[in-house]
Amino acid sequence: MNYKSIITLIGCGAAGAIAGIFKAPIAGVIFGLEVLMLDLTMWSIIPLLIASVTGTTLSYFFLGKGVILPFKLDMTLIWGHSLLSHPWILAGLVSTYFTKVTIFTESLYARVQNPWTRLIAGGTVVGILIFFCLRYTVRVMRS
Repeated sequence: MNYKSIITLIGCGAAGAIAGIFKAPIAGVIFGLEVLMLDLTMWSIIPLLIASVTGTTLSYFFLGKGVILPFKLDMTLIWGHSLLSHPWILAGLVSTYFTKVTIFTESLYARVQNPWTRLIAGGTVVGILIFFCLRYTVRVMRS
């Protein structure tokens, strides 16, 4: 089998699984196209549609109308007053900070032309981070 056929079969399996788990055949097709980056041709869409509809149908047949992974929407998270009750806001702020620091560090590191200086600087930073992580781990294990 060629590469395109193998990727299409993997996409069909993923689309059928997503469609069967969430009982959403269109979500399975979109997952196969977007996440697995399949091309938008009839050669890939028709097998994805067949796999996702089959996955949804078998899921209804074996499990009934229930969902395999149910969730409950809790409105207290949305209308809470503290930052800790909004974990996605805290995660967004931390990810933004991490991205900015990474870009800044990479720009500083790109200015260094000597590979030995880069090696020593990177090794020193990693060594300091390992030292503090091990120190914290030992302190936690003693208490």
